[in-house]
Amino acid sequence: SFVLFCAGLLLARILNTAPLSATPTVLSSFLEHASFELYKKYRGQFLKLLQFILNDFLPRCQQESKKDTDARQQSRNILRVWIQKALQTLHNTGRFPEPE
Repeated sequence: SFVLFCAGLLLARILNTAPLSATPTVLSSFLEHASFELYKKYRGQFLKLLQFILNDFLPRCQQESKKDTDARQQSRNILRVWIQKALQTLHNTGRFPEPE
C-alpha cells in the first residue's frame, strides 16, 4: 500500500541522514507503531534495517552526541532494547510482535 511505501521511505531517509539527538526517540515511536506492518510487507529487508540500526546507526548516534545526557543515553537504550526484544520474539516464536 501507499502508506507502507511512505513509511519505508521515511525510515530510509531518517537512517540516511546524520543522527540528531532526538532521532532515537523518533525511531522508537515510529517503530513501535509501524514495525509490524513493515515486517509483514518487507520481511528480510526490514530485519536488515533493524540490524543496521543496532550495529551502525545507534553507535553513530552516540558518536554524534557532543553532550551525551542521561536522556539521550536512555532514548538510545529504549530503542536498542525494543529492537532486541522484537528480534528475540521473532527468533523464539517465529512471529514478529504486534503493537500493543
